[in-house]
This record gives sequence, C-alpha cells and structure tokens, in this order.
Amino acid sequence: MQIQSNNFIPAAAIAVANKEQRTAVTTGTGTAYNRRLAAMFATSRDHGEAMRQQAAAAKRRALNNLPALLERAEANMQANGMQVRWAIDAAEVNRLVLEIAQQHGVQTVAKSKSMVTEEVGLNHALEEQNIRVVETDLGEYILQLNQEPPSHIVTPVIHKSKDSIRDIFEREIQMPHTDSPDEMARFARLKLRQDFLAADMGVSGGNFIIAETGTICLVT
Repeated sequence: MQIQSNNFIPAAAIAVANKEQRTAVTTGTGTAYNRRLAAMFATSRDHGEAMRQQAAAAKRRALNNLPALLERAEANMQANGMQVRWAIDAAEVNRLVLEIAQQHGVQTVAKSKSMVTEEVGLNHALEEQNIRVVETDLGEYILQLNQEPPSHIVTPVIHKSKDSIRDIFEREIQMPHTDSPDEMARFARLKLRQDFLAADMGVSGGNFIIAETGTICLVT
C-alpha cells in the first residue's frame, strides 16, 4: 500500500501496535546509531563533529547555489561524454527513462537504491510496459519481493525482523530454511548475481554530483 497523508495516521497506529515491528525498529535504530558514532568519532569527538559541520556547510552552499551548480554540472558532464536530460516532473522522468529503455530493447533493469525513483514511481512505470525491474540493494530487494514500500531512506527494511525476512526468502525465492543472517544474505546475493548478469540496463541515483568535474559519486 502506498502511504499517503490521508492514511498515514491509521497506518502508523497499526504499525505501532505491532510488537515485532517495534522490536525490529528499536534494534535497527540502536545498531545504526552506535555504528554511526563509531565511524564518526573513531579518531576523536572533535574530529567527528568537525566533519559533520563541514558536510552541513557544503550542503547549505549547494542548496543556496543550486541552479548555477546544476548548469555547471551539466556542462562538465557533457564534456566528459555523458548525455544529460532534464525532467520537470515525475511523469517526464518516467517517460524519458522508458524511452531510453525501449530504444535499446531493454527487458530487465538492475536498479540500485534511489529515493527519487521511489518518489516518481519509476518501477511501476517500467513494469507497466513489461520491463522487469530488480532492486539490487538488499533491503530494497526484500521489500520488492514482499511488494511493500521502504520505511526509511537509508535502511529501507529497518522494520523487518530476521524471521520475517527469512519467511519472505523462503516463500519468494525458495531459500532453504536457515536462521543465519549470513546464509540468508549469501543466498540473496547469488540470486541477485544472476540478475546483474542478465540485466540490459542499470538505474542508479546519485549520492553526490560534483559540478566542478562533472562527476557522479555513488555510495553503496
């Protein structure tokens, strides 16, 4: 179900009442928080805070100068041999991507995690034209198998327990029974490897676009 503003409150009430989801979210957020602290402050607390402030300042500068930076990025991307397309809304995004796919006879798309493509409904637009889309981020892949949207922009499957993920894999991709997260991940990787090799097209978001060099940076 696509969560909209008019059904968020009742949907949230149902989720909050679900003990398994509460436990999964509490565990997941706690683990993510502790890992972030360990990474940010591995050298020293001052160093971690300085990195945070530097990143925030860079983001503010980019937002304050976004139109000029986008045009500069376009020019440098084209100088690097890239083709750049602009879209005014979700419908145009989907139309442009679909045109590219159809021009090249694409049947299977391997897709990396991208919140923009979630927002514009790209998967649905491609699937309506009989183009198979495979999410290659493990969390997004789990949710795609279960036909549900992500619950978090960084950890989309944070609301799922190990047991529920195991059940999804057993049902949807015929994974032999196991309670080992490592074995579950290994089985999923083998399945996804087949899709990587069979894909005709790849779709990814851009975590950072460097205007000065026309470079797209991906963080996975």
